[in-house]
Amino acid sequence: MGAHAERKVSLGSTALGSGGRSWPKLYFRITIMVMAEESINGVPVTDGMIQKWADEAEAGYDVEKLRKRGRPTVGDGPGAVVPVRMDEALLEALNARAEQEHVSRSEAIREAVRAWTQVA
Repeated sequence: MGAHAERKVSLGSTALGSGGRSWPKLYFRITIMVMAEESINGVPVTDGMIQKWADEAEAGYDVEKLRKRGRPTVGDGPGAVVPVRMDEALLEALNARAEQEHVSRSEAIREAVRAWTQVA
């Protein structure tokens, strides 16, 4: 995101050749881009940092070392979404127990189903 300044520049009238013809004044615009001070977590980004990142990208990345995106897997293979209806009292009890155990509501439900079905 850069700020920019524009300046109108005149080339003036120029006589060309032996015919004495001259070209009309030409105007063009020069736009100068100035990088605004960018930062990452409060640390100013330098040209050296940008060059290092560019060199790193051009060298290539080890795909196995890249951070995985998306939800973490649950069990073996892809998970299935199972919508469940609960009355307000049961939902409040579930939320309270999940908070007490420091787990997500989904994890609390999975733990309860595992215990009920006796699946590890």
